[in-house]
Amino acid sequence: MSTVSLPAVAVPVVGPVVGGLIVNDLSWRWLFYVNVPICLAGLILAWRGLPASLAVPAQVKPRLDVIGLALLSPGLAAVLYGLAQVSSHRASAIWP
Repeated sequence: MSTVSLPAVAVPVVGPVVGGLIVNDLSWRWLFYVNVPICLAGLILAWRGLPASLAVPAQVKPRLDVIGLALLSPGLAAVLYGLAQVSSHRASAIWP
């Protein structure tokens, strides 16, 4: 459990410090460059670590969920609008 929770505790502390050091000593562009080796390492580890059974067989072509893709943006906008409007109404109006 501590192995899983350690990044959630350490990254919010170490991340801004490292980001500040990068911006202070190098340039703001290096904030993007520092992610390239991390992403490459993640891709290599995922390629080597994922089992072959998770790969899609060659004869099966995955289809794009067009309806889900079309409803994703308006659905997210509606959820965000609803959450923003909840704070402007009194709680007694919702729960009498």
